[in-house]
Amino acid sequence: MDLLTMEYRAHEHAVTVLMQHFTGDPSQTRVLDVACGSGLVAKRMVELGFCQFVGVDASEGMLKEAKLTGLYQAVHHAVLGKQPLSVEKESFDVVTVAGAMNPGFIPVSAVREFYEATRPGGLVCMSRGNYPVQSTSLTTRRWRKRWPRWRPRVCGLDSQPPRSKDIWPTTFM
Repeated sequence: MDLLTMEYRAHEHAVTVLMQHFTGDPSQTRVLDVACGSGLVAKRMVELGFCQFVGVDASEGMLKEAKLTGLYQAVHHAVLGKQPLSVEKESFDVVTVAGAMNPGFIPVSAVREFYEATRPGGLVCMSRGNYPVQSTSLTTRRWRKRWPRWRPRVCGLDSQPPRSKDIWPTTFM
């Protein structure tokens, strides 16, 4: 399926919400694009003046696609939740996770790593996709109810990252 057929817009929504909170100089901003896929977030952010990207994805094939864009200074393979996020702590001004915060994708346990990668005062923006969910389990229903479709989250980072249960329902840990 292509993105138009799926009406996939998580990357657009994430960047739109991020820009409502972003106050820095895009050209000087270092961005970690988690679940970078084919580079949709970076492509959108380049239009707004951003130019420093590091991508992370669980798929080697998607990392190849991201490299082909020429937008990423580095890409890293990591299956988050099973492997650590292989980036330096406090080294990014912005961390984006677009379309991957769904059941069966990136686990909640990885959220703390996003904050650890972000500099104090930086932003973490997470959005979920509009993928069809096959499960009717109680956990999935609670998850979908508490985080409806197309509602990206942007969290400012002061000195301490929030505890996972402050931003995610306890049932998902």
